[in-house]
Amino acid sequence: MSISVNDAFGQAWLNCFDDVGRLIMGKTADEMQELKERSEQSGEGKEYDACFAEALCKTFVFRCRAKEDSFQDNVRIRYQVMSAAPVNYAQEAAGMVEQINLYGGVGLKKEETESYGCVGVKKEETGSYGFGGL
Repeated sequence: MSISVNDAFGQAWLNCFDDVGRLIMGKTADEMQELKERSEQSGEGKEYDACFAEALCKTFVFRCRAKEDSFQDNVRIRYQVMSAAPVNYAQEAAGMVEQINLYGGVGLKKEETESYGCVGVKKEETGSYGFGGL
């Protein structure tokens, strides 16, 4: 399945296979094929179209692999999704705080995040703390 993804920096087309497709669509490839065939036979594609409409604008974290292909002297980069997961906002916020601290940022510590009414999120491998709203 090819999907179009967008973030703050732009848009890209990604290729994904069964596990990722199941996560995004909420159905297996066989179930989607069955819905497509039923919609073609009946002339109504409401249920099939509803699956795609439901998948729109969902937020995931993708781990991708890029591969350069050349065809008829045209070089292009193809992206394949290796894994996908729903966004863990607490983990993402902790990672952002860690990045800010690398650049001499705010330097929040556990005690400070608790005093601001935030939940401390400890990153085990570094021992640093981030925050996520209550």
